[in-house]
Amino acid sequence: MKEYSSESDLFHLGYAEFKIHKDENGEITSFNLKEGNKVFRDLAGIGNLENGSQIPFNKDSWTLRIVEYCIAAESDDNGIIENFVSTKKWSITQIIKSGDSDYRAVYMDITNFYESLSEYEIQKDSYKFFLDNIQGLAFQVLSGGGRMNTFQLGAYEKLTGYNIDKFRTIESFFSLIYPDDLERVKNYNSELYKRKNRVSEIEYRILTKAGQVKWLRSYDQNIVDPKGVNLVQGIMFDVTTQKEQEIKLLDAYSIIKEQNAKLDDLSKKDSLTELFNRRALVQLIEDEITRYNRLNTGFSIIMIDLDYFKNINDRYGHNVGDQVLINVSRTFRLNLRRLDKSGRWGGEEFLILLPGIGPDGAWKTAEKLRKAVKMIEIPHGDDIVGVTFSAGVVTYEGDESFEHLVDRADMGLYSAKEAGRDRVLSGPSNTGK
Repeated sequence: MKEYSSESDLFHLGYAEFKIHKDENGEITSFNLKEGNKVFRDLAGIGNLENGSQIPFNKDSWTLRIVEYCIAAESDDNGIIENFVSTKKWSITQIIKSGDSDYRAVYMDITNFYESLSEYEIQKDSYKFFLDNIQGLAFQVLSGGGRMNTFQLGAYEKLTGYNIDKFRTIESFFSLIYPDDLERVKNYNSELYKRKNRVSEIEYRILTKAGQVKWLRSYDQNIVDPKGVNLVQGIMFDVTTQKEQEIKLLDAYSIIKEQNAKLDDLSKKDSLTELFNRRALVQLIEDEITRYNRLNTGFSIIMIDLDYFKNINDRYGHNVGDQVLINVSRTFRLNLRRLDKSGRWGGEEFLILLPGIGPDGAWKTAEKLRKAVKMIEIPHGDDIVGVTFSAGVVTYEGDESFEHLVDRADMGLYSAKEAGRDRVLSGPSNTGK
């Protein structure tokens, strides 16, 4: 007995001998701890229990386990992992029957190993839970190509519809990429291999086995592992739903932008003639004045009033009057440059803005318009309705307000009316604000 105990101490094993006592009915009543070394006592937490002590059998105490192990020893099931509740220690226990009621036990303390194993299992389970529940595909591949390894069972097939064994290489994965995105992805991949320890991001489409187009967003990093091997690690996410919503939002935004542009255009246009309205003309002239002050680029304006327009309305009605205004406006558009701006100043008055045009060019343009308008003929019953206009022309000379510029053009227009109408005259020079 001493020999076994000494060997156990030598190898830091726990050693104990027990004797079980039964009553006349064969029921276990108590047992003796015949001997137990320090390792065993530390494991069981019975450091003060003397050898030879008789211990009552209590089904609610640690004695139950001792008895269970002794019974197990009778059936040769004697290799047991044991947890000592009182000390929270673990051991591998071997119990052999050495007599009718005598048992010997050897204990190996595996507490540290078991706790490390438990921590590993916890971490492994947590890692698996994390990977299984992220809505993406974690992967790793040798830099420059090679086999693709994934870390989630079935994730590749769920994403693409294909078994990964058929598409493990980068080149084979490229065959799944939507044709319009392939060149961009290849360029991204080439650049990725040039970068170290920097996370890159790309979005692209793939075609699944079922023919569905899916959008993927991939975050990738080119790293060197502890063994010096170049690896690309990353994670792909299926962002199809998000991209579809983005596209819908962009479409909606484009429609809203287009509608806003139309509304903005309508707010600047005269509804009848579709020329600029007075508010828009004021802003356009103010902009030209600002440009002149900054760049010294000149401009001119023509103020136009249709001759005897009230008589047309009184004789032929407002519908014919409207047709006259529409035809005059169309004539302006056909005879002006693209950068010129024409607008309805009010009633039968019009204003023409001529960027970059001086006095002579402005007068010639006004004369061209006058002659073109005079050619307009609008049938009405047996009559042909025609129209002429009078105009005043001025050029911006600097150090002048918008209002004063328009007043000078009005003076030229008034002079044309006084001189007999159907003519173009220049307004006075700038004599002050």
